Amino acid sequence: MKEENTEKKPRLTTRVEILFGRVFLIILSVSIALFVCERISRKFFIARTAIEIKFPAEHYRYPRPYSMFAGEPGSKYINALGYTGEIPAMPKPKGEYRIFFLGGSTVVSGDPSLPKLVQNILKQKGFLNIKIYNFGIPSSVSGQELARLVFELPDLAPDMIVVYNGGNDIMHPLSWDPRPGYPFNFIVYENHPLITKKLNNYPAAALFAYGSNLMRYFFQDYFMKKFIPLDEARKECNYMSPGWKDKIAEIYVNNIIKAGKISKAFGIEFIAFFQPLLHAKDPEKFSEEEQKLFRSEDNDRFYREVLELTVGKIKLAANKNNTEFVDLSGIYKNNSAWIFTDPIHTRQDAKNLPAQKIADKIVAKINKSADN
Repeated sequence: MKEENTEKKPRLTTRVEILFGRVFLIILSVSIALFVCERISRKFFIARTAIEIKFPAEHYRYPRPYSMFAGEPGSKYINALGYTGEIPAMPKPKGEYRIFFLGGSTVVSGDPSLPKLVQNILKQKGFLNIKIYNFGIPSSVSGQELARLVFELPDLAPDMIVVYNGGNDIMHPLSWDPRPGYPFNFIVYENHPLITKKLNNYPAAALFAYGSNLMRYFFQDYFMKKFIPLDEARKECNYMSPGWKDKIAEIYVNNIIKAGKISKAFGIEFIAFFQPLLHAKDPEKFSEEEQKLFRSEDNDRFYREVLELTVGKIKLAANKNNTEFVDLSGIYKNNSAWIFTDPIHTRQDAKNLPAQKIADKIVAKINKSADN
């Protein structure tokens, strides 16, 4: 019996070794294949997850105190202050009348941009001493612009501040962070793993997987849900409720009124313009291209309801507080041409109309101040 057991042990050991050897070869082969696929994917295509697409962090997401983010100083198209265009000289040249534009991507984009178009119109009108500086930042909301007005602009000797905004204040809570008034991307910063309160909440496995280009490509929904609690945030703020919509309008109104009062305290002229919106246009006048942007009746109803709420509130508040406010949201209402490329951005040739209206208002404001 003992001799038989002795003979069987080597055979069993051999089988186990063969099994482990095969498993090892399979694991090694799969690992090599995944490594090769990962390297190839990184070379030939970059997988941007839903997070990176929904919350892009390009050159205009450089951290900035108080206003949260601005452009990365010195990077492509961005000056040393973190904005586009020329930097205001200090001390201010004698005789120069300075106007600073605040707003989001509709202020930054275009060739020429909206502020540049206004500058050209003013020159044609004979106002050669007026110099316009572009302090717009893509995705900026009115609260961030208020912070820039308080912490940055007074040191640059402005004579007038022009705010051209409103679209992001309405659009962001609908599609991104649902909390009214919050800066774009804030929910991402807020859920950074380094500031996770509980160790059990630290997404170690998800973060490890996030380092793979392949994982980002094939499991976008997983990362979105793991890192960004949008559903919870929407539930907490009563997403789509009447009170939530009213708060979006109220925050914008309060920020504009504060900006006007602070400008006045510094002796700076102030004008706020509510920018044109696709959903302020008559749907029957939508071009074929604009009809493709019309995603749903619910979205359209949301934009129109919140726009009406906001403009109604701001007009009352502006009159009460002697704040200059101009509603440009519906200037393309009956225009059947192709104007909008998304809910807030227009084609380049369509920028001339708001530029003309802004220039006319600036001239009227300057003339009125001179008469006083």
